[in-house]
Amino acid sequence: MNAPLYITDPVDELLYLSEHFWDKYIRNAQKDTSLVSIGKDEFKKAYSTYIQMLGSVESLNRTEPDRVGDAAKKIIETSHKKIFAIADSLYLAGYRRPLLGLIELSETFLYNPNSPYLNEELYIPAVESILALKSIDSLHKMQYHYQQKMVMLNRKGKKANDFKFEYMVDGNSARGYSSLHRTKAEYLLIYFNNPGCASCKEIQNALAETPAVNDLVENGRLKILSMYIDKDVTAWMERHESTPSNWIYARDHLNQFETNELYGIRGIPSIYLLNNNKEVLLKDAGTGEVIEYFNRIIGKNHTAVEN
Repeated sequence: MNAPLYITDPVDELLYLSEHFWDKYIRNAQKDTSLVSIGKDEFKKAYSTYIQMLGSVESLNRTEPDRVGDAAKKIIETSHKKIFAIADSLYLAGYRRPLLGLIELSETFLYNPNSPYLNEELYIPAVESILALKSIDSLHKMQYHYQQKMVMLNRKGKKANDFKFEYMVDGNSARGYSSLHRTKAEYLLIYFNNPGCASCKEIQNALAETPAVNDLVENGRLKILSMYIDKDVTAWMERHESTPSNWIYARDHLNQFETNELYGIRGIPSIYLLNNNKEVLLKDAGTGEVIEYFNRIIGKNHTAVEN
């Protein structure tokens, strides 16, 4: 699908294509039911393209809100809801594939912690749409009620839930006790990890070897809280020496994460970035996303000094 010729601005084109993306696949299927015969692979490819476009819209809404106005926010909030409603009506008419495909792909792409497209902010309108479906009974909606509860925890822009932790002060000989909200810094990165996790070690090394991260830590602007939330205290103690000494090496000594109602952590490692008010800037972020964020901060500082 192409945007109309009169739309020449790239941003306007992105907004138009995002809003009308499903015209070919589902919207027009109400008039031409032969369109619901789209193959599974093609549907998956289309959905991948769709959420990448929505991700770009979300990024513009965050970085250039004046340029995109209310259009971007409206597309993010309503695009899934509109297309799910149409697929719901098709399902009730006997054409089940579009709706089942949307449910499966939304969950796989946007909610699965191992997905490279993981984006809970985009999954929120999708899961709300699933819960509003007329064709799915309440029993089958139970898992989506739980998912909705999880994605609403510690959303971007909201204050992160507080928790207490025990941390090592001097090797294994001394311990301290504090809490998330008492940990003061311009930026606070929570790095949920396990001692024996290979991916955790890779992320730790990547962060420790990033000049922008080290610069912010050394200047006191950033604190990194290496947080262990399981129960093997021995493994936690043994791993201490392999963690950068200027990080806070901590554990959940009160088992606050046992019910998973504080952060809804669905996979380890998991990274959250907070500002000085403990508001969430990044949630379940990838290492590249975190490093890019810090590189932008350092870049802005250098520009300000030069000016």
